[in-house]
Amino acid sequence: MARTNAADQDLDEACRFTDEYTGLRLRLRSERLQPIAAAFEANLDRVRSMASMIYVIAFWADQMARHECQARHLIGVAPDDPSKDATPAMGAALEKVYDEFITRRAALGYDGANLDTWTKGARALAPVLAIKDERLPSGSTHPVGRGISSLLGSMVSQAYGIYETLAVDIWIEALNANTSLGKNWFEARVNQNRNKTYQVSELLDHDFSLVGKIGTWLHRTNKASFLSLKDLRTNYEAAFGDAVRHVLEPMTELSATEKVRHLLAHRGGIVDERFLQDMSDHPVYGNTKVGDRVPLDGLLVRDHVAACAAGGTALAGWVDWFLEKGSGT
Repeated sequence: MARTNAADQDLDEACRFTDEYTGLRLRLRSERLQPIAAAFEANLDRVRSMASMIYVIAFWADQMARHECQARHLIGVAPDDPSKDATPAMGAALEKVYDEFITRRAALGYDGANLDTWTKGARALAPVLAIKDERLPSGSTHPVGRGISSLLGSMVSQAYGIYETLAVDIWIEALNANTSLGKNWFEARVNQNRNKTYQVSELLDHDFSLVGKIGTWLHRTNKASFLSLKDLRTNYEAAFGDAVRHVLEPMTELSATEKVRHLLAHRGGIVDERFLQDMSDHPVYGNTKVGDRVPLDGLLVRDHVAACAAGGTALAGWVDWFLEKGSGT
């Protein structure tokens, strides 16, 4: 279980997932879908920043400490001597050191400055991530490791939620835009809704017309449920038919992400019998035991987030193509 308890969990890998989602909004032609794609992009960027933020904080904390030592040297005291820190001379020295630092950063350019931040931040953070406290009970994780595990779990949970939101919102807008998709959904045998009756009162809020509103109505009245990845796929196939299947497959990594997210939300990340059975073929999760904490590291999180990013990008692109094809453009 070294992979579970190690403090250094390949954190940097967590934010190295695909960037193919970038610019998705600009690639879509459907105005209905563009705001959904924009939210998808922005939210995935936030997920990426969750891991990189630690390196940025480490970089600036390290630089501020260095600036303080350099300024002390300029006013003639030892780098570890704080006796003159509150003096005007120290303030002026700090300002001089900082101005020189900013000048050097500007000369690096945008990409160079980012690389400098990442490299030096990683160097400053490495000793902290490597901390091992022998006083901890056997099998415990150092507080630094626990904090990183929490961050990695949040990245997985948010990424899946972002994918799920995109998929549901696109389904709703697609049915609102194309009434025949709603008809397909009702007629689909898997839903068994073709002959079902509905209360007239359900139509009052829509002036007895569901044209342009069918997707919204089905979702808000819970007639189309999206409680799981299986539900999502069922609803898409009911509306779009077999043609949509190729952008919903393979779902292996997305399914694994859903199960990890469910374990984090409902079991606090503690492996239970159901998770172990569902993930028995997974190369990492399949080797855990009931009662273990799910062993998240940067590599696993990168793959989970990448599956959500790639799956959402492909789905949005295909539905956009379908709607534009239907409009004859």
